[in-house]
Amino acid sequence: MAAFAVAAFCGGLLLTRTRARYRRVQAALHGGRPLDAGADVLLAWLGTLCVVAGAAAFVWSRAL
Repeated sequence: MAAFAVAAFCGGLLLTRTRARYRRVQAALHGGRPLDAGADVLLAWLGTLCVVAGAAAFVWSRAL
């Protein structure tokens, strides 16, 4: 269940970063600059991996 909590935390962080991310995307689009999505991609992958780990742990705990 800890993996689901970490996934929820990552999702919450991504939601709070949405406003700042939107402003950076708009500035990059209007300025013709490339967009750096490093931190957002890392949080999204970490959240996804935590959901997978939590689901696997849930399935394995039911199988035993």
